Amino acid sequence: MEDIQVRRATLDDAPELGFVAPVAYAEAYAYLWQRTDAYLAHLQTFGERAFRQILRSDHMRVWVAIVDDRIAGFLSMNMASPDPIRRAPNGAGLPRIYFLAQTRGMGLGRKLFDRALKDARVAGKAYLWLDVMTSADWAYRTYEKWGFKEVGRRVFGGGVRRDLSEMIVMVRPINAD
Repeated sequence: MEDIQVRRATLDDAPELGFVAPVAYAEAYAYLWQRTDAYLAHLQTFGERAFRQILRSDHMRVWVAIVDDRIAGFLSMNMASPDPIRRAPNGAGLPRIYFLAQTRGMGLGRKLFDRALKDARVAGKAYLWLDVMTSADWAYRTYEKWGFKEVGRRVFGGGVRRDLSEMIVMVRPINAD
């Protein structure tokens, strides 16, 4: 198995993230989109400029997984984000966990999650939350293994197919271990 390192992202990582992130997203979720213009606009939210803005934000954290000296995946965490269903205070959201398809099965997602969980615990957060497309049963099963439980559902708008737009909101208490 390749050597995997996980570290906090820096502004210097923005160009590489701006390439890897849209590719990783497209590999996982291109099937959701029916409108090309909306799909391309969404992919721009994974671009270099978007990452520069995220990495400058006081309440955002990004970790990268390095494989063979290249970024192969990332996780972002919003340290000031109550879950959208219960709106409980002191939560942190995990809006994006993506890695390149050829790295599936290497444990990158878990390594990234463990680093985010540790950081949230140190920051005194009460819980983590995320949402997952109902069609992404592989991701849902993974999040269940990580201790997340469903608390509700919502719709992802903006150009995805209506029949695939439902998302499951999941919450995990920080001290669930």
